[in-house]
Amino acid sequence: MLTLAQRIYLVKCYGIGNVSYKYTISVFNKKYPVVHVSIPALINLLKKFNATGDVKDEKRKLKKYDEDDAATLVVLDSVHQNRKHLLENGLYKAFKPTILHTLEDGGDARRLEFCLVLSEKILKKPLFCKYLIFSDESIVTTNGVVCSQNNRMWATENPHAKIYSRSLRYKKVNVWCGVCYDMLDNFLLLSFDDVPLQIRNRIIYPQDGFPGHSTVTVQDLLNKKFSR
Repeated sequence: MLTLAQRIYLVKCYGIGNVSYKYTISVFNKKYPVVHVSIPALINLLKKFNATGDVKDEKRKLKKYDEDDAATLVVLDSVHQNRKHLLENGLYKAFKPTILHTLEDGGDARRLEFCLVLSEKILKKPLFCKYLIFSDESIVTTNGVVCSQNNRMWATENPHAKIYSRSLRYKKVNVWCGVCYDMLDNFLLLSFDDVPLQIRNRIIYPQDGFPGHSTVTVQDLLNKKFSR
């Protein structure tokens, strides 16, 4: 495809002396030896210039449909009513997206390092995981978080669609859950008051990047309850 400058130069070469098409192309090739221009392409370019006074390609105009067209309304209504039926007949299946946290730089490397360290400790002490508190929390917000149960992606294969959520300041409620030593409870400190001291002294409470774990009051409380 010729550039705008090349098209203008072609028209100039032909219009200066009203020469033949072959001579025009030969003059053009001296300046642009790599670009190939055929005689039909030159003729079409000259016709366009004589008709419009411009060498640019015309933008294609999309066909406008009349909203009052009865045939158009019938087709659109049919597609809307039978959308699920049409998708299923086309071998499409419904897949729901997975909502993930946006990882920071170096997050993958830190996760891999944690897996290697944990695997090494398990080899040395098979019961090491018994004394780990596996905990996680979820934040219930009022900003219209996407519900993956109500979202489906229609496709022939699973697109593995993901929706990355943003951390914004909205009204929210924190829900926490912890698992340790074959026990599940939602009151961490109260439940561990009944745990034998020999087990409690071995308990390890890993902390992630949750903001509530980094406050001074929380750290002081955890240091009093756990030995490490």
